[in-house]
Amino acid sequence: MAVAPLEIVTAIKGKRELSTLDDAYVRDRIQKILKKERRISEKIAQSKSFKEFSRSAEFKALKSLVREELRKVYGVFQKEKKKGERGKNENASPEEKLLSHRSSAERYAYYEEIYKKLFSITGKPTTLLDLGCGANPYSYAMLGCTPYYVAVDLPSSDLQEIADFFRKRKIEGEVLGVDLVNNYAKVGLLLESNHFDVAFLFKLLDSLETVKRNISGKLLDAVNATWLVVSFPTVSIGGKKHIKKERRAWFEKLLARKGWYYEELSVGNEVFYLVLKDPIALSKRYYAANAKDLTAKYVTDMTPEADIFGKFLKTGKVLDMGCGPGRDTRMLRLRGYDMTGIDQNAQFLRVAKRRNQGVRFVEGDFRMLPFKDGEFDGVWSMASIVHLYDDDLKRVLEEYRRVLKRGGKLLVTGKEGKSRLNERHGAQVFFRHDTKEELERFITDAGFTVLHAEIRPKRTKIHEQLDFVYIIAEKK
Repeated sequence: MAVAPLEIVTAIKGKRELSTLDDAYVRDRIQKILKKERRISEKIAQSKSFKEFSRSAEFKALKSLVREELRKVYGVFQKEKKKGERGKNENASPEEKLLSHRSSAERYAYYEEIYKKLFSITGKPTTLLDLGCGANPYSYAMLGCTPYYVAVDLPSSDLQEIADFFRKRKIEGEVLGVDLVNNYAKVGLLLESNHFDVAFLFKLLDSLETVKRNISGKLLDAVNATWLVVSFPTVSIGGKKHIKKERRAWFEKLLARKGWYYEELSVGNEVFYLVLKDPIALSKRYYAANAKDLTAKYVTDMTPEADIFGKFLKTGKVLDMGCGPGRDTRMLRLRGYDMTGIDQNAQFLRVAKRRNQGVRFVEGDFRMLPFKDGEFDGVWSMASIVHLYDDDLKRVLEEYRRVLKRGGKLLVTGKEGKSRLNERHGAQVFFRHDTKEELERFITDAGFTVLHAEIRPKRTKIHEQLDFVYIIAEKK
């Protein structure tokens, strides 16, 4: 007679720190281990009852293997509860809930400072994803804002308590049980709009890596968020041993491979990496918030740049990429070009249409241009690539090439220097920077021949003290 799975599940959950885990999740962990451990599976099949199996060495081995894995991603942060404490804890205050969890207990005195520093860089989120949330949602009142909060952790009765907390405090959000190791792709589908302003991954990745090596990169790729806030402890649990920075070297190498900009800050016994995953979303938010002020400042005379462009393209259909409020569109139109403008900002486009009656303007994504192949004789890309990572820059340049006719001309400008965040109008915006040689290489790799390249000094107060790279290229 085979041993009933529920009896094994109950035995595994006998440890208090694992007692709140969902039965189905624990059963799934047991099944995965049994597939690897044939000796234990055979012993279960041979046992006439659970009582018989429970006396065997195989049962002790199974308990040890399953509990070890569960503790890696869950139990290590749970404070040991005393007998009779569980029922009391269900009615505990948010403060008591935070103190009942090792990770949030160590963070408890610093929550307000942490959120203030994080959001001074990311901006206050309207949507927040908390992966491996633990007791962190109980710090909602300390956020300093009221985002739609999606809390995700392993399936357990703890999540129901968080859901009850959200309901009682009228917090808008969701609470979801997800196995992040085996179902990491689900995190890309957790919000109707499919995008979060900020995603928390507090003290999570080290635990996941102990269960499945190299899972962190896959999880981070799956998260649809403008900012990822990833933290690591700087001391061991209990605060007895300092954890060296070298222990995080693997994560910094991961960020370098992906080419993601990040800033680092430390508060208490925790170091936080603020990773800008989606600079395009950040720039859209920035321009949407400051469109009126920026429109008034887009008055620079671009005649010298247009003169250079005109030497290579006398006439024809030209696409003004990132046209903004239509400053360059108007200038080029007066020079006789048949103009089309595209931008991601609806406010800019309304102004551009008023200033350029009869010109076609389109709202769209530069990475997927809504135009036919070979539709234009020229593309004017004045500082339109400065908010892109390398992968998106390659996609945009490929789109430029696609919509140009054979022999079509492209003007691209970028900035020299080191990529960084700039604070303007009280908000952060990302600017990429390239040397002339680097930008030339991107353009030639995209299928263009460089016809002209130079460095020109900045000429307006809008821009920081950096020189601009100007390149004119031809579609091969």
